[in-house]
Amino acid sequence: MPRPEGNARERHATAYVVDEQQRNSPLLEVVYLGVESIRPHPNAAHLHSNSQLRRLQRSMRAFGVLRPVLIDVDGNIIDGVAIWLVAKRVGLDTI
Repeated sequence: MPRPEGNARERHATAYVVDEQQRNSPLLEVVYLGVESIRPHPNAAHLHSNSQLRRLQRSMRAFGVLRPVLIDVDGNIIDGVAIWLVAKRVGLDTI
C-alpha cells in the first residue's frame, strides 16, 4: 500500500479502503454513549498518573471533551481511557 502524502497529521487521518464493500460503507461512526456503557479494554496496559488525570480534568472542565474515545463493537475502549476516567470523575453522563 503506498504511503500517503502530507504531514504526519494528514497521514494519521488517512483511512485506507480495502475492498469495494468497505468503499460503500462508513469506516467510522461518531455517536455519544453513556459513560457507564463502555469500559477499558481487558488487555489495556497503559496506566495514567493522578497528575495526568488532574490536568485532563482541568482541561475538560474548561473546554469540554475535545477528543473522541475509540471503542470496539463490544464497548471496550481502544483509545481514550483517560478521557473516560475523567468524564466519570466530573459527572458527565455521555461522551
